[in-house]
Amino acid sequence: MCLTVLFAFISISGAYADYPDLVGKWKGKADAIFPDGTVLVGLAVTTEVVSQTDGLFIGSLTVKIPGLGKVTYNGTGYVGEDNMIKGVTSFHGVGTGFIDATVTISNTGKMTITGTGRDLSDGSTMYVRMKKKD
Repeated sequence: MCLTVLFAFISISGAYADYPDLVGKWKGKADAIFPDGTVLVGLAVTTEVVSQTDGLFIGSLTVKIPGLGKVTYNGTGYVGEDNMIKGVTSFHGVGTGFIDATVTISNTGKMTITGTGRDLSDGSTMYVRMKKKD
């Protein structure tokens, strides 16, 4: 009986959930630090979220790195009703990193994502700030 009531509550709660709509293109800047102490500031970053079902989403993140060119990561993640994002990234199909970010929505409806990403393939950490393109 308890499980039936709990399942019904979860189902009803999910129907009324208010997840931020991340689908679309995002643009911004990032700063990164590498284990050898190299710091890169003001890197161009673009993201495209191509699909979202409730809080689950899929998309890509592209970073333009001087001397290397564009590096694109594919990713999946979850954005909660609290606007917190948790995700995993992959590069050429290999899981390589984690995302921890927050969506901020202004009183005019403009959305901004700020957060950190950790690339396990090279040990770098990146701080990202992006705005959703209209």
